Amino acid sequence: MTRSSLRTLRRSAPVAAGLLSAVLLAAGPAGSAATALQAVPSPSPPGSPGSDLVSVAAVSAADAWAVGYANVGTTTFQGAPLAEHFDGTRWSITATAPVPAGDDVRLALVAFRGASDGWAVGTDASPATGNALSVIEHFDGTSWTRLPSPAGEPFRARLASVTAVSATDAWAVGSGGNTPLIEHWNGSTWSIVPGPAVSGHLYSITALSGSHRGRLMSPRAERRRCAHCDADGRSRSVRGGAPRFLGESALVRAVIARRQIIVQVVRFFL
Repeated sequence: MTRSSLRTLRRSAPVAAGLLSAVLLAAGPAGSAATALQAVPSPSPPGSPGSDLVSVAAVSAADAWAVGYANVGTTTFQGAPLAEHFDGTRWSITATAPVPAGDDVRLALVAFRGASDGWAVGTDASPATGNALSVIEHFDGTSWTRLPSPAGEPFRARLASVTAVSATDAWAVGSGGNTPLIEHWNGSTWSIVPGPAVSGHLYSITALSGSHRGRLMSPRAERRRCAHCDADGRSRSVRGGAPRFLGESALVRAVIARRQIIVQVVRFFL
């Protein structure tokens, strides 16, 4: 996989979200005559010159969510969080939590455990300070609320993925600079979980409960580094020597299985 192909994959994310929303319509109510994917119109915020939906999650055929960001800047691009809901017939914009004036705030992923338990994460960049914090919003069945980011996040923190096992057990991953970032929700607060001593970016996480085991899937790579740590953050092992990387981190998967966080960093020679 080349650097250019990775950029192509990243640019295709909004398209993928659109395709998934189309699938929801095609697989709609029983007896529907739809047999193929269909383009489903989605609204844009009034006054915005453009918007991007980058993630979608479905609770049912009549309850789905998509998140991303809209451009609300006047002279330069300034992102504002965007959430849209599908009721089985049409998409509509749903208000997200307020954000600090002037900040560039973008949602990166949405995940729902049920109709009244949804999470959306992303980043909140402040042009005034040059720093960024994570964005963590929760939907309780009625409205979106932003929860405080945990203290001690790395410089320019961003969350790229979130998943929930229960109302008191959710996980989010991302990065700060070139430092992996893992955060956990215990039902009342989010906290940082110390990760393995590797550099890179976490892009995706899946949580499994009970006795189910997770399996990591990754494309063929010339070099890998794997690290395991318990959910309390205690490092268990790091496999693989210090590689000579010619390219940057291309893919990271984090899977929680039996209360263990398994982080796999895949790097490509480009």
